[in-house]
Amino acid sequence: GKVVLTHPKYVFSAGIILVVFGLFGFHKISIDVNFANFFKPGSEIRDSMNFMDQEMTGTLDLRVRIDGDMRDPHVLNDVSSLQSFLEREDKVSLSYSFADVVKQMHRTFMDDELTHYTIPDSASKIKNLITGFSNDYSSVVDDIDYESGLMTVLAKIMSTDEIFHFANKTNAYIDESLTSDISVTVTGMIIVIRDMVIMIIRSSAFSITFSLIVIGLIASVFFKRILWGILAVIPLTSAVILNFGLMGHFGVTLNHITAILSSIIIGVGVDFAIHYISQFRRLSRKVNPDQLSREVIDDVGYPIILDACSNMGFGALMFSVFLPIQYIGGLMVFAMVSTSLGTLTILSALTELLKKRLIEG
Repeated sequence: GKVVLTHPKYVFSAGIILVVFGLFGFHKISIDVNFANFFKPGSEIRDSMNFMDQEMTGTLDLRVRIDGDMRDPHVLNDVSSLQSFLEREDKVSLSYSFADVVKQMHRTFMDDELTHYTIPDSASKIKNLITGFSNDYSSVVDDIDYESGLMTVLAKIMSTDEIFHFANKTNAYIDESLTSDISVTVTGMIIVIRDMVIMIIRSSAFSITFSLIVIGLIASVFFKRILWGILAVIPLTSAVILNFGLMGHFGVTLNHITAILSSIIIGVGVDFAIHYISQFRRLSRKVNPDQLSREVIDDVGYPIILDACSNMGFGALMFSVFLPIQYIGGLMVFAMVSTSLGTLTILSALTELLKKRLIEG
C-alpha cells in the first residue's frame, strides 16, 4: 500500500506493462475442442481413443449428403472422385457410399473381375443392377426414389488446425471439381468441431465485451458517475487480458470448457473493485484527502486478500484427470491473485492519481 501511495504513476505503469505482456500472448492462443485431448496420455479414455485410431478406423467422421439422381453415372462418378480425394488425406481411414455399392454389384455381375469394379456407363445399367440384386441400400441412399445419398468418411484424431484445413479443402474441392448437377451438404463430427471453434471465439469475445459494458453501466448508475463505472471494470479487464495472455504464453488451449473462465473471473473479480470504490466514496466524506487512499487500503486490503485466498479452493480442480478442468483450477488461482492485486494496485493507483477529481465530483 505504501508503494502505491508514494509512487502511483510507477505502479500504474507497471500494471500497463503486465497487461501489454498479456496482449502479446493473445496471438499464441490455440483453440482445441478435440475430446481426445481433454484426457492425459495413459488415461483409460485416451488409450481407448488411441486404440481406435491405431488399430481401427478412427474416432472422427465426416458425413456428406448428396442430393441428385443417384442412378446417374455422372453423379456417381463425382461421388467416387470426392471419395478418392478425401482418402488421399493421411488421417482418413476409409470412405463408403452408394458408389461403392454400385461398383461392387457391377464387379459381381461381371464374374467378379476386378477390372469391372467401376461405375457403369449408363443409368439403365445401374437401374438393372439395383433391380437385379434387390438388397437393402437404405444406409447409403434413399432407396425409394434414389434422389439423395450419404457418404460416410471415417478419420483418425486431428488437431483443430488440421480439421480447419481438411474442411476447407473438402469444401473447395466440392465447389470447384464436381461437374454434375448435385447439391452437397457436409456435416459430421469434424464439421461440428470446426463450427464449435468458431462459436467459442465469437461467443467468448461477445460475452466478455457485453459483461464489461453491463458492469460498467451498472456501476455508473449505482455510483452516479460514469468515471466510477470505467474504474470498476479496469481491474477486471486487466485480469481477463492477463489470464488469456498466459494461456497463450504457456500453451493452455481454449475450448468450450476453459472459455467459461472469463465469466468466472468477471463474476468473482467485480466484487473486489466494487468493495474498494464503495469504501473510497464513503471515506472521502470523512477523511483528509492526503490520508484517503491509505485509509481505504487499510480498510479493504485485508478483506480483499482474505476473499481471494478463500477462492483459492478452485485450486483443487488441478487434481482432476480432465485436463480442461485442471487448467481452470490453475488459471482460477491466478485469476484471484490478478483481480485482487489489480484492485489494490492498478485501481488504487488510478484513484490516487484522480483523487482530486473524484472527490470534487
